[in-house]
Amino acid sequence: MPSDIKDLLSARALAYWIMDDGSMDFNGSTQLHTDTFSPKELDLLQEALSINFNLRTRLIKKRPGQWAIVIPLKQEKPLIDIVGPYMHESMLYKVKK
Repeated sequence: MPSDIKDLLSARALAYWIMDDGSMDFNGSTQLHTDTFSPKELDLLQEALSINFNLRTRLIKKRPGQWAIVIPLKQEKPLIDIVGPYMHESMLYKVKK
């Protein structure tokens, strides 16, 4: 993970990340599966999402030592505005309840 990830993470990159390694959980939140990232890398990613897109996120523990970044349902509209133009319509179910 580059230390300057916030300089590299564009809206298009976030859309591709969600299409590849994202999902929607049972309550409509979008999850970014970050199982192999370290706590420091997770901090950098959350900071980048906050600074670049004003997205509030939280972490959930999936298994010991494995975490996912959650973009809550209340962030659905801003998230769609950010990534919608870059997502294939067949993948919009990952961000739209």
